[in-house]
Amino acid sequence: MDEMKDILFSDLFKLKKHKSVYIALAVMLGVTLILFVMLWALGVSLEKLSSGSDDLELVVSTRTTLALLSQTLLTGFSDGAMVAPLFAIVIGLFVGGEFSSGSVRLQVARGCSRAKLYFSKLITLCSLLFVYLAICIVFSGILTAVRGYGEGGFSNEDLKIVVRNFFLQLLSQISMASIGVMFSFLTRSKNATIGIMLALLIGLDTVFGLLYGLEMLNVNTDWIMFMPLQQLSVACSSTKLTSLQLVAVIVMPTVYASCSTLLGIFDFRRRDIK
Repeated sequence: MDEMKDILFSDLFKLKKHKSVYIALAVMLGVTLILFVMLWALGVSLEKLSSGSDDLELVVSTRTTLALLSQTLLTGFSDGAMVAPLFAIVIGLFVGGEFSSGSVRLQVARGCSRAKLYFSKLITLCSLLFVYLAICIVFSGILTAVRGYGEGGFSNEDLKIVVRNFFLQLLSQISMASIGVMFSFLTRSKNATIGIMLALLIGLDTVFGLLYGLEMLNVNTDWIMFMPLQQLSVACSSTKLTSLQLVAVIVMPTVYASCSTLLGIFDFRRRDIK
């Protein structure tokens, strides 16, 4: 237990000194701010267009659209802040850097448990992920308060949805982080980990995004939300979730996180470190 605590403290200290941690956070907040500024500018433009119109339906439609956009930026805060791709880069730089610097090899040579080393990296990064999401949702909340949430204001029901989405997005992002840590230990390379994770995040989102278009042909696409790294879109929903969606967004990230962690530890314990 003392060994695990020492490894954790060491990893937390090293992560705290990592410049990529702060750069990634700055980019997340910057992207969020840009989205809200764009929404504000769009709102001003649409309000001017609708105010000069006698078409009541256009005015109502404009206000409804702006309200939905405001809600989406808050309920889908981690997606809007691009947490997943930025965090994938942090994972690659941190864990891959540990292999490049020889730190992992030195710890193993001193007799440290490989399983504890793996779990320490995973726990440290998941802790950072929690901090990222907490900061992003607070920042989005402040901007939403300034911008406005819509005609009806921010109700208790809206608060419940935001809190629900925070934990569901955290679970979804932990799944992504677990897969990222697995690839870091499999490849033992910063560039390879970052390349694989970005290719997976962008590639899978593109492919499954296109497949969602099959809904127009009355083809059932519910299976997509059960696929790897596809739970975040459900976790960003601003509406009540169905039982099937809850299973997808709670069970599947847990399954993917568990499987990737077991595979990563198995490979790390089996292979020599050069």
